Amino acid sequence: MSNALHEPDYALDLTRFDEPFRQARIAEETAPVPDGAYEVAIESVDIGQSQAGNVKITWVLRILGPAAVDRVLFKSSGVTENNLHIIKQELHTCGLDLERFSDLPKMKDRMLDVELQVTKRTRNGAASIYFDKRLSTAPRPAGDDDDLPF
Repeated sequence: MSNALHEPDYALDLTRFDEPFRQARIAEETAPVPDGAYEVAIESVDIGQSQAGNVKITWVLRILGPAAVDRVLFKSSGVTENNLHIIKQELHTCGLDLERFSDLPKMKDRMLDVELQVTKRTRNGAASIYFDKRLSTAPRPAGDDDDLPF
């Protein structure tokens, strides 16, 4: 029995990649994105659970500028009753105003592509990302694009 998720009826020939793979250079370790202010676009938003069992929201933020263009920042926010006011403010900054927090899983994709100004600060080796303000005019509209003509 194989560990493959899908086994085709033929063998996949990867030999054409052998020489380019051998010649490919491994990049030097990339330094962390420096502290500072950045314009970013929200690339993804995931809702999961922390190791402690708390709800956790994780944002992937693609840097648009002014420096470190195309690098990525990760923001993870644990959710507790004590910090719901902060989470609500972050969601509002991303253009998402919810009536019920339980609506977040079905509404989170509305934040995709929203552009923000954020600040990255590192203290005692731990980086924090702060949402300063929304730069784009509106979040992605709700719905499934039924109004498109094609």
